[in-house]
Amino acid sequence: MNNLFNVTVRWNALAQEPTNIDIPVPDYLRPSSFGSLEMQYTDKSEDIGQRIDMTKCQSVQAISVDSLNLPRLDFLKLDVEGMEAQVILGAKDTILRCKPILQVERLKGNQTTLVELVKSFDYSLHDAGLNMLCIPNDDPILKFLVKQHHE
Repeated sequence: MNNLFNVTVRWNALAQEPTNIDIPVPDYLRPSSFGSLEMQYTDKSEDIGQRIDMTKCQSVQAISVDSLNLPRLDFLKLDVEGMEAQVILGAKDTILRCKPILQVERLKGNQTTLVELVKSFDYSLHDAGLNMLCIPNDDPILKFLVKQHHE
């Protein structure tokens, strides 16, 4: 579809390690912010426009990025509604091996934990609005970004 021959669609969640997780099933017939639905619902979870019934869940296989055994990864964008640290930990081997640029949404996760975790991989972090742009310290693009920022 759309001539995207390098795309594989999977019905999975991302997590720190492969497991099954129960995810809440909202009423898709009611207008809501479905992109804000959290897999780990707490009393601090964002209101998506409807009450989430945690007794109505669907089991989904969660996988880690590392479990995919990707031969190459250039860019990883994470918008995982508070599960950023778990997903990054589940991608640790791939990140250290492939050194992709990371774009990580930082609205719901613990920002201190995220910053410390990504910096531990020898990455520099850059503000990108609601996201952190994380670039390996040895990536040549950093020199270009620093130059552009100072001009």
